[in-house]
Amino acid sequence: MIDCREVEQWYVDLPCERAEQLPKQLRKHIEGCAACRQLAERYEALDQRLAAIADQAAELDESTQLSLRREVHRSINRPRTEAVSEIMTPAELAAWLKIPSEALDECIEQMPCFELAGQIRFRRSRVEQWLAEREQAFATERAAYLARRRLRAV
Repeated sequence: MIDCREVEQWYVDLPCERAEQLPKQLRKHIEGCAACRQLAERYEALDQRLAAIADQAAELDESTQLSLRREVHRSINRPRTEAVSEIMTPAELAAWLKIPSEALDECIEQMPCFELAGQIRFRRSRVEQWLAEREQAFATERAAYLARRRLRAV
């Protein structure tokens, strides 16, 4: 399964003229991940800028393009946790949780949220608390399941 880091690494290492050769699995991940869609958009904008530079100056070789891409990557990519605000939209929450928006739609009724100006919003601290509670409940259920399995094996 493809994750966000693989998408990010692909874009960092990808020479501009091969952007259309993005593997199908990466394209599918990007379609379902808001954070990776934003990353792809930033790199497409970078590719356009590099193309403009190449048109104005001498043709840039692949090594120079790769060096520029890596340097820009360092400057434009801050850790995702810093980019997350306390109040999030459903799309921002899905990106933060690293799940497709459709998956969020399936569990939104269980999540702590509120309505603001007719829009659903999520408070990050409440979602973190909710996640911790779910983790604890899952750990308890899993421990009970494993104990029952051990008893049956005896």
